[in-house]
Amino acid sequence: MAGLKLKPFDWVALAVSVAAFAGFLFVGRLTAQSSGYVTIQTQEGEWMYDLDRDREMTFKGPIGESVILIKDGKVSFEHSDCEDHLCERMGELSRGGDWSACLPNRVFLSITGNEGEVDYATK
Repeated sequence: MAGLKLKPFDWVALAVSVAAFAGFLFVGRLTAQSSGYVTIQTQEGEWMYDLDRDREMTFKGPIGESVILIKDGKVSFEHSDCEDHLCERMGELSRGGDWSACLPNRVFLSITGNEGEVDYATK
């Protein structure tokens, strides 16, 4: 192994590898800045929304409506037609793994972090 010399193509391959690594690192850091997304499950289906886009949504459940608010990278129950309003008192969710539910109205929120932009609905 002594006397191993790098040829011009070896230097080019090394430079391309370092540039690719730096590019992946940069893109990874940009993706990590995303707030993630919220999954909203109801009797009617499952929806996923990007936390980087503010919006207010209303979902119907067996006892009435639940209003969900996404604002400044956080999501919360703004209002629900349940008796005790525990879901509203849960406050804002913002980190991956956070969850909240309005059990009487059968609406469940859960946060998954840093998955990029998602905005779709399934039934």
